[in-house]
Amino acid sequence: MARVGESPDPLRAGGGDTSQLQPARARISATLDDDSAAMATDQLVAAAGPPAQGADAGAELKVELQPPRSKRLVSLTLANPLKDPAANASVSTLVTTASAVALERVMVRHPDLDQSAAYRLIEWIATSILEAEKTIYLHEGGHARVIAEAGGHPDIDMGFGKAVTWFNFEPGERPDPKRMADISGAGITQVSLNARDNYIQWARHGDAYYQEAAAYVFESMHAALYAGRSLLRGGDAPAGDDVRDYVIEMERAGVSLSRGQVFAVGLATALASSPNLWSATAGQWRFLLDGKRRGNELPAFKIGDTTFTWPHFYTAVSGAGLFAGGTFAVNPDKKLPLTVDLLARVDDWSAAAAKVQLCDMPLASDWLAVSPFFGMSIDPKQGLGGTVGAEVVATKGDAELGVTVAARHRDLYGAATAEKTSGLTLGVRVGWRF
Repeated sequence: MARVGESPDPLRAGGGDTSQLQPARARISATLDDDSAAMATDQLVAAAGPPAQGADAGAELKVELQPPRSKRLVSLTLANPLKDPAANASVSTLVTTASAVALERVMVRHPDLDQSAAYRLIEWIATSILEAEKTIYLHEGGHARVIAEAGGHPDIDMGFGKAVTWFNFEPGERPDPKRMADISGAGITQVSLNARDNYIQWARHGDAYYQEAAAYVFESMHAALYAGRSLLRGGDAPAGDDVRDYVIEMERAGVSLSRGQVFAVGLATALASSPNLWSATAGQWRFLLDGKRRGNELPAFKIGDTTFTWPHFYTAVSGAGLFAGGTFAVNPDKKLPLTVDLLARVDDWSAAAAKVQLCDMPLASDWLAVSPFFGMSIDPKQGLGGTVGAEVVATKGDAELGVTVAARHRDLYGAATAEKTSGLTLGVRVGWRF
């Protein structure tokens, strides 16, 4: 609301010459995943072998289970999340994934607690509250970004389960209606960007923690829920209701839109993403019933030998119009996967765009890779446009450093997200694979 005012060998045996230990003790460490846990003890005992001759009769075999390697890349874009949409999205995925990995590690050391259905329910409720509050705050961050770019002064007032971004402009500097529409729609659009980023991470990882799946549900349903609430309020919707304010500003700009249209597009994109939402929701039930923290696979289908993930559909609202988009991955489990994004302005069906990115193309060294991307836009209001650029990623061990350079010219994606449509952009992110 915006308002003015991995280990290659899973079993590692150690201990050296047990005959030299006083008392004789063999200590074995192992890194286990869910599938290997059942057979691990027998394998470890076999690896230790019989007690050495002359060893103390009280010889002890100690088995230590180390946390499983989740192979999750947690990244952070080095920019202010209240001023940069990519940084906002990176904070969203970082908070969710870091909390998921941390809880998994803790539960490995406290399996009795993790086996308690009552504890799992409490953890799930706490996770849901965290994801809801995070989504609300980052939604307000979308408003704050556009307000600041327009020359205003935003102030986020955060409460439990609600928030409002107050703002003002210097006398005579109030933006035109389309820019005010950008401000009103920026919160919904930012959460849509966060959902898209979450989806791409899900596709690249191959599965999702239940926390990541919960975040995807919150973010994917966000546009429909916001617009639906505004629609139910009817004429009683107050100033500061994002969808109400957006429609009013667009009407002032000469574009006829209704809250019903915004709701219809938000609901349509959520329903079109329903296979993904079903998988994400099923992941919540698996955790509550069986304690399974991850393994939620993204729905996919094959055409010949090529794998396509089921697309994620999203809604974007800005002064440039009402947009619907779709993202999917091609062969995400193979070398050189592709991500494809399609976008259309649906209030008049007059503009469209497409963007393709080739991921992880190795360069001369095995620690350096590049992910080039190219996009094209067709908009009769602006003419032909597009974007071109690449992310160069350097990897050392589990650490990553990524630098993205892009050039835009009349880019419809920039218009849909209330960003600059032309110019050069530079982004830097750091990551660590846990």
